[in-house]
Amino acid sequence: MVASALVGVTSSVAQQIVPFAAELAEPSRRGATIGTVMSGLLCGILLGRALAGAVGDHYGWRAMFWFGLLLAVAVGLLLAVVLPRTRPRTQESYGALLKSLVILWREEPELRRATMIQGCLFGSFSALWTILALQLDARYHLSAEIAGLFGIVGAVGVLFAPIAGKIADRRGPHTVIGLGSVIMLASWVVFGMWGMIAGLIVGVILLDFGEQGALVSNQHVIYALHPEARNRLNTIFMGGMFVGGAVGSAGASLAWQFAGWAAVCTFGRNRLGPACLRSCGRETGGLNTILRNAPVFNRPTSFLRSPVALLLVFAVSTMSAAACFAGQKRLTLTVIFFLMAIVSAIVAIRIPRWKKILDDRA
Repeated sequence: MVASALVGVTSSVAQQIVPFAAELAEPSRRGATIGTVMSGLLCGILLGRALAGAVGDHYGWRAMFWFGLLLAVAVGLLLAVVLPRTRPRTQESYGALLKSLVILWREEPELRRATMIQGCLFGSFSALWTILALQLDARYHLSAEIAGLFGIVGAVGVLFAPIAGKIADRRGPHTVIGLGSVIMLASWVVFGMWGMIAGLIVGVILLDFGEQGALVSNQHVIYALHPEARNRLNTIFMGGMFVGGAVGSAGASLAWQFAGWAAVCTFGRNRLGPACLRSCGRETGGLNTILRNAPVFNRPTSFLRSPVALLLVFAVSTMSAAACFAGQKRLTLTVIFFLMAIVSAIVAIRIPRWKKILDDRA
């Protein structure tokens, strides 16, 4: 318990990177910058599940903690070398800064709104990842290593973070927040109605897709409030978000014990209700305005040519076909097919850019 508390305290350094990046970025590119940084952060979280599952199965749980220690030391040394030096913008004491958190919460309605929405979304997100390994073991008799591989599947949603940031820069963050909430709600419908491994895969992609897009856009909102207080704004926002995640994990555990997977799906959907109401309310112009501003409806032709559409087509179609071909007991083969599809999609996206660069140089 003491070790877990120390890990929690020291892991907060990852959240200091995000406002730091927002401070270094130009205002017109702040959303895209936040999306890029969050992609790396969230990829580490999701891929860490796969790594921990594999290492734990083959070498025991202690080996993963020693490996994590080596990684933390290596990354700390790297950041000390490459990050630029900055000076604090305030000379207030630590106690005064803590008191200012209450003032910021009271005086900034956008901060309260973003924090409450993200707390609900992250609670729903945490509900799935708390119970997923139990569901895979109970219904499909799959090991912790296979459960960890779903982190790789979830990384597809993380690819949406930079794109969500760019959309937030162009069309405003509220559009992305509303769409993210609706997409997450759809993912729980998939979990509840599609009782196969392929359904879990598609649902995980949608859940991560919506959560990461909304997270980046909510951060875009709060970082624009007080540039000199971005770290304190992030403290409030992330604190509320992780409280929501803790509630989601605890509630999902109780739901699992009470009535199994069906109760977990109901709980996950219910956690999204307040977020959908807040993100699609009058402050944002309603759901119709959000849908009109969304690229998929506003400019459907350009959206179908975009990297998001291409990645979705590759991910969903390939994963579904591979799941049917390999069967539920060969999820590793399914993941390999999936990774091949993602690599192919990225190459297909990058080829025109590479060709343009070569032509310019010629």
